Amino acid sequence: MTAPFVAIRGLGVGYAGAARPALQDVDLDIGPGERVAVIGESGSGKSTLALALAGLLPPSATVSGRIDWRLPGRAPVPGRDIGLVFQDPSASLDPVMRVGAQLAEVVRAHRRIGRREAAAEAEALLAAVGIPDPPRAARGFPHRLSGGQRQRIALAAALAARPSLLVADEATSALDTLVQAGIVALLRRLVQENGTTLVAITHDLALAPQLADRVIVLKEGRIVEDGPTDTVLAAPRSPYAKALLAAHLDLQTLPLVGAGLAG
Repeated sequence: MTAPFVAIRGLGVGYAGAARPALQDVDLDIGPGERVAVIGESGSGKSTLALALAGLLPPSATVSGRIDWRLPGRAPVPGRDIGLVFQDPSASLDPVMRVGAQLAEVVRAHRRIGRREAAAEAEALLAAVGIPDPPRAARGFPHRLSGGQRQRIALAAALAARPSLLVADEATSALDTLVQAGIVALLRRLVQENGTTLVAITHDLALAPQLADRVIVLKEGRIVEDGPTDTVLAAPRSPYAKALLAAHLDLQTLPLVGAGLAG
């Protein structure tokens, strides 16, 4: 069996004032190059898991358990080893800095190359994520672009240092259906081409087969389902996963009831 790229054991995360921990006793292995979708309704702990993987939990969080990485004798460096794409691209893009300069800055922060080479790499990244006329886009500012284009640039920034792991936290949920489909196809293509490990956080069960080979379902901070995408969608074992599949509800806006979901 291939050694896991990341091994999580007994992970628990709590926030001050919260009624219960955001994550509880999470055990999870993710293999190199694997594509995993983490699904659950709001408050299930999926975004906390994304932040834990990215090393971005707030200092006030109470953390137990451990996360072990298969890296050569060092801890992972956010931005270099782990790329993170947020739901809102404004969380990672500077509105008063030109697009090309932002991408070049990320490249130079993690790779030993000069300014001219970094600028060329920035334009290559824009082309890779499907931005028309990369030289012109590089000279522009994020606020002049559409939401879908900004998300493509945020993805380019997350991939600029060629990370081993890409964490996409609800990266498509704020986009309309057609734009969402384009971003999902782009994500799938880029991680396949680069051999990148992908953890996609989503509330939308319908996105799982488009993004991932494996589905993990979270409920109240615990893993209640973990298996190949086709298997989980065809024959989920847990009552919670069965209810998600049967209901086809938008987990972010509609509460689920029954099948053991209340409370």
